[in-house]
Amino acid sequence: MKNAKVMSFVIVITFLLILLFFLFRPKFNFIYETGLLVEADQLNTFTNQYTKILDDGPVTIDLELTKEEKKKILSYMKEIDFFDYPNEIQGLSGLPGGFGHKFQIQYGWKKKSFIWRDGYDQRIKNHKDFYQLTQLIGDIVKSKKEYKELPERTIYPQ
Repeated sequence: MKNAKVMSFVIVITFLLILLFFLFRPKFNFIYETGLLVEADQLNTFTNQYTKILDDGPVTIDLELTKEEKKKILSYMKEIDFFDYPNEIQGLSGLPGGFGHKFQIQYGWKKKSFIWRDGYDQRIKNHKDFYQLTQLIGDIVKSKKEYKELPERTIYPQ
């Protein structure tokens, strides 16, 4: 009788631990903006939407990244120590405004905001690494059927 109670207790505790693991495992979502920093294309994995700035204004569509795609992005961010980057990097010119990239990231309990202003110098490691991150995200977005159905813009590069 006593062994049955102990065994039941162990099973319940094991079940609760597994349940807690799945409920509170680190979740990864982000908002990524690229383009003119005052009006940029935006991928929002919190809401599974993508906004593209077109010649006649912004258009928002539903666009969801798969778990595998998000895992690939997170893995690359970890590989390049992205979470250790400062909150802002001035690219080439050092001038405020212009083109750039913004991130708002939530990974588990961690939050990170980041801005990259201007271009890249491929000879500098973190410039090259960050450029590869932006290409990875861009390639994933551009591979989606929903994105391909959006009209092209002419006001500045895609």
